[in-house]
Amino acid sequence: MVYKFDPRWFNGTIFQFNDASRMSKGWMEYERRCQPIPPSYFPGSLIVERAKAPLPDLFHTSRGLFVVSERARAIFEKLAPGEVEFIPVEIRKASTGWRNPFVDAYYSVKDLGRPVAAQFVRGQPDFLLVCDEPKPRITLRLNLASAYYFINVLGRAQRMLWLQTPSSQFGPQEDEVERFGLTQDFHKWRLCERSGGEPLIWRETWWRDGNKEYRGHNEVLVDDILWRALDERFPDQLHPLRAGQP
Repeated sequence: MVYKFDPRWFNGTIFQFNDASRMSKGWMEYERRCQPIPPSYFPGSLIVERAKAPLPDLFHTSRGLFVVSERARAIFEKLAPGEVEFIPVEIRKASTGWRNPFVDAYYSVKDLGRPVAAQFVRGQPDFLLVCDEPKPRITLRLNLASAYYFINVLGRAQRMLWLQTPSSQFGPQEDEVERFGLTQDFHKWRLCERSGGEPLIWRETWWRDGNKEYRGHNEVLVDDILWRALDERFPDQLHPLRAGQP
C-alpha cells in the first residue's frame, strides 16, 4: 500500500509564521527538475506569530515544503535511512504582551464551543483559522520540540503504472515531446509493488513511452510501513490519502 505524503496542517491553519519565513528565489527550479533543493535556499529560522494549538511534528510551511520535528526525524532515520535529507531550521515564537494568556484562554473556550454551535446554527463554521481570529495570540500550549528540520526527499523510484493511471497533458513543448502529469484523483493512481531496495519515501522518476513522457515527481509518496509508523506516533497529523483507494 502507498500513501500520498500530506501533513494535515500548514501555515495559516493552527499556526502562522511571519512573512520573513520564505524560500530564496530560484528554489522551484530544482523542484521542477526533480532535484533536491540546496540547503542554502531554505530559511534558517521560522518565527511563530500566531498559534492556537501545539505545533505539529509534521507540517507544511507551504504546499510541498515539509518540516518535521526531532521526534519525527528519529522515525525516518530508523525506517528509511538515507532517503531524507534533514535541513535544520530554528523555530521560535514572537514576543507577546501581557494580554496574550487572557486572549488565548478566551479563544480556546470559543474553540471548544464552536463545533457544538455549528450543529445548531446554519453557516456557523466548526473551525476558525488562526489567521482569521480578530486578535493575535500564541497559545501557551505551543510546546515546541527540541529541533525542527526542513526535509529534502532523496528517494527516487519508478512505481507508477502510468498507462493505468489518469494523467493530464501539459501544454505544447518546444522539443515536441508530449508530457503528462498526475491528476489529483489519487484513489485512481496505480502503482506496482515495492521491490527489495526501493525507498519507503520517494518522488517518482520520469517515465518515457516513445514520444510521451510522464512526470509525477511533484508528489511525495510513502510506503505503508513508514506511513503507519508516522501515523501511530503522530495521530491525526497526516491525511490518509491512500493511492488506489477511494
